[in-house]
Amino acid sequence: MRCEEALAQLNASQDLLSHDEKQFLDEQGYLPLPEIMNHAQVDALRTRFDELVEDEGENAGTEV
Repeated sequence: MRCEEALAQLNASQDLLSHDEKQFLDEQGYLPLPEIMNHAQVDALRTRFDELVEDEGENAGTEV
């Protein structure tokens, strides 16, 4: 799926991302968004991720 299609499905305007950001996303499959979350949010996400990995053990991330 191309960036424009994804934005349309999310009802986001085309000017949400710059041309360079859209191109990077299309080519690399991800887009760095610095400072989109504060430190407390990042810490909470890391903690939850660690909990899930510990709970699931070697099977972590294998479900489809």
